[in-house]
Amino acid sequence: MRAAGHAVPPALADGYLLTADMIQWFFSHYLDQESSRDDWRFAPLDGGGTGADVRGCCPAWIAVAGYDPLHDEGVAYAEKLRAAGVTVTLATMPA
Repeated sequence: MRAAGHAVPPALADGYLLTADMIQWFFSHYLDQESSRDDWRFAPLDGGGTGADVRGCCPAWIAVAGYDPLHDEGVAYAEKLRAAGVTVTLATMPA
């Protein structure tokens, strides 16, 4: 299962509050069509092939948790912001 471009680790895809199927359900209600998954506004990491240009964004505080199926996306987004010169605080909550 992919969540906005990144695979949800199989160990986290089911059995927790937010499952892979639920993520897909939310996406299907949020997006007007499947091709919108590539819109940079939906997928700032990789929408449109390169994702959003995040240079000049406001400082960000991002929290991720050990059992969060979107953990890796949160970390990747923080890295993308930092690479663009944006000040980022990444808080990692324990599993």
